[in-house]
Amino acid sequence: MEDKNKEEALVRVLVYSGATLPKSYINLIKTRWVRSYRKDNDYMRIIHPPSYYFAYNNYVTNILRRVNSVVMLAVLDDDEDVVLGFSVTEGKNILHYVHVPKSYRHQRIATMLVPETIDWITHITKIGLRLWSLKLPNAKLNPFI
Repeated sequence: MEDKNKEEALVRVLVYSGATLPKSYINLIKTRWVRSYRKDNDYMRIIHPPSYYFAYNNYVTNILRRVNSVVMLAVLDDDEDVVLGFSVTEGKNILHYVHVPKSYRHQRIATMLVPETIDWITHITKIGLRLWSLKLPNAKLNPFI
């Protein structure tokens, strides 16, 4: 139990509105989101790659610029440049995306990054599909928000 508390103390969550997100984090989020969404969603994989990357980079940029967008970053407590995961939400009830690299999974990082009040999910991946029913069973999928 002591080790668990010690481990949790090493991670903290930074919260930004999309408009105040530092550029270094914007690039990191766009890159990880666009690449992981294509890799982990079979439908995105069949889209012509240059078309996907061009359109989805713009799409993610537009989500981040929305007035009510909120970005949460799990970072090392002593080094904010080490990002262990992120989520992008809108308002208090829309989850656009959550990403935790494989090497940091199973440490409850995604749980730290996803509010409990989520009613809508706009992006779904293979892992997200499994977690949706376990963690957010009342949320609905709507990719058009």
